Amino acid sequence: MEALRIGRKSLADIAEKVSELRDDMDAILEELEILLDGDLTESIKRGERDIRESRTHSFEEFRKAVEMK
Repeated sequence: MEALRIGRKSLADIAEKVSELRDDMDAILEELEILLDGDLTESIKRGERDIRESRTHSFEEFRKAVEMK
């Protein structure tokens, strides 16, 4: 069997690609967890409806409400 020689730059490139792949896999797993959580998915949908139907408050309104308590 013939030995394969890999230079330092190639190893650095491979390590970077593996790191990027790991980040992508983490993002996919997180997305799957959200999609499989029915309560969380419904909550997100409810929030999106509230935004579309203008049932939201500005940050300033929120800040004032918090300061009152």
